[in-house]
Amino acid sequence: TLLHLGDFHARPDARNVDRYRVLDDVITYGLSLPELGAWLWPGDLNHSRMSITDRNALAERLQRMATRAPVIIVYGNHDLPDDLDVFARLRSAHPIYVIDQPTCLRIRLATMRFATVFCLPYPTKAGLAVAGVPVGEVGAQASAALEAIIMQAAGELAAARAAGDLTWMIGHINVGGAIVSTGQPNIGHEIELSPVHLARL
Repeated sequence: TLLHLGDFHARPDARNVDRYRVLDDVITYGLSLPELGAWLWPGDLNHSRMSITDRNALAERLQRMATRAPVIIVYGNHDLPDDLDVFARLRSAHPIYVIDQPTCLRIRLATMRFATVFCLPYPTKAGLAVAGVPVGEVGAQASAALEAIIMQAAGELAAARAAGDLTWMIGHINVGGAIVSTGQPNIGHEIELSPVHLARL
């Protein structure tokens, strides 16, 4: 069993108490699962720069989660650079992984099975611009870069499956053509996974 948490968006507003109340309920539920293998938290733990209060509150809960199973966190678009890294240094019975670069991560689940997980943090246009890609070419270059990342991951996942690992992907990224809860297709100007990318996985 894998327990997947969505965007939390911690921030000092009137709803933060409710956010933590629901998170505590989810953690209590997860801790009761007899076959819990891992916790997956693909991004947006906070809404902007994390406050000290939220950092301490989330650290306490992540350590509680890691008493039962490993935790995998990937950066989302609201998680600022380096803001989550401290969580990987927390002492816990199981590891807490914080992933800021696309990678295939091999872990031992709490059930003692091995798994290889393709982790895809939110890809940013700013990252490509800093790397020297002209602003007008970011869209085309991003798709090509993402294609290379997906092809590499697909090969690593196939090899892991052949070796007997469980495999899956977690990420924080738009998916082209996805239908949102209001029934509209997801159309934006962000870097996105295409159906072709997904088919390769």
